[in-house]
Amino acid sequence: MKALRKTIIDDTDIGKYLSMLYRHNRIFIDQHLTDPNFGSGQHTFLFYLKTHDGSTQEEISRALGIDKASTARAIQKLESHGFVIRHSDLEDRRVNHVSITEKGDALYSELKSISNQWKSIILESFSEQEITLLESSLKKLAQNSILYRNKKEGQNDK
Repeated sequence: MKALRKTIIDDTDIGKYLSMLYRHNRIFIDQHLTDPNFGSGQHTFLFYLKTHDGSTQEEISRALGIDKASTARAIQKLESHGFVIRHSDLEDRRVNHVSITEKGDALYSELKSISNQWKSIILESFSEQEITLLESSLKKLAQNSILYRNKKEGQNDK
């Protein structure tokens, strides 16, 4: 069974398809966004903050599996255009909490609509059962990649 699984994995370039979907998703978002100050690569942060308002930059990095420097740059760009605000923790001034602004909230609504359009396009020929299986499989892939990255980062800390 392991030999068959290895053969299937070797013959399927999953990364190629994930990369293609990611690129096409970003292009679609860029084509449909009305705010020229927002880059499609920042939508992940805005989506996270919509449901986790007041998170610290470190919490955002950990939850999204994105390094701290990239998170800091994205948050800084979002802040410079008024989509989020940062405020220092009352007990530890080195810690920044990030909150979405009204402008960011309006952009979130637009992004959600665009994302739903994209989802309808790419899932058009899928049955409900296939969509459920796909979502479950993608979550599992993401969890495995985060677990691997966290394990590697733990090894690098030693």
